[in-house]
Amino acid sequence: MKKKLAFLLAAILTLSLLAGCGVPEERRKNVVNGTLSGVGTFAFGAEEKGATASGTVFVDRTRNEAKATITVHVETAEEYPEGVSLYLEKGWAVERILADFPSGTDRETVYQNTFISQTGSAQSQWAYIVELGCDRNRLPENGGSGDVVVQLVWNYASVLPEDFRMLCALGSGRPEGVEPDGVASVLVYFPLE
Repeated sequence: MKKKLAFLLAAILTLSLLAGCGVPEERRKNVVNGTLSGVGTFAFGAEEKGATASGTVFVDRTRNEAKATITVHVETAEEYPEGVSLYLEKGWAVERILADFPSGTDRETVYQNTFISQTGSAQSQWAYIVELGCDRNRLPENGGSGDVVVQLVWNYASVLPEDFRMLCALGSGRPEGVEPDGVASVLVYFPLE
């Protein structure tokens, strides 16, 4: 009798939990990709230097705002231990950076090795350069791997972007922001819905 009662209570508890955890379909549509406006992926590298980077960009756009999340995985080697630079188009501003490059590095070192600078060239389409793990004075001699997440917000109040453009380079960027100074780069571009 005790086994039947315990089984019955367990079944009632399980059903109650499952009923309470269900998300209505309309709510789920808004939660999962509800405002997703575009996705772009990229992968590139300099095999002779042992350096590669790959990532994904997600752009959320509503009627009044746009946000982008950039994820990058970086692999470097002894021949080229520098990290990655992201050239951001005018209109985007950095909201938050989460980084673990090189993997296992303490938070203070990652912070000291992350730079956000405005480009100095008025004719450049890039407004900011975000450099992660590019300071040669703070890099491990044998390279490493790690992950970076950069969250952006569209900082122009009027016109929302119709597409997403970003230049991703292995190595440090130039202050002028016209061309990357690293060993390899790729232009990430995709239209937004």
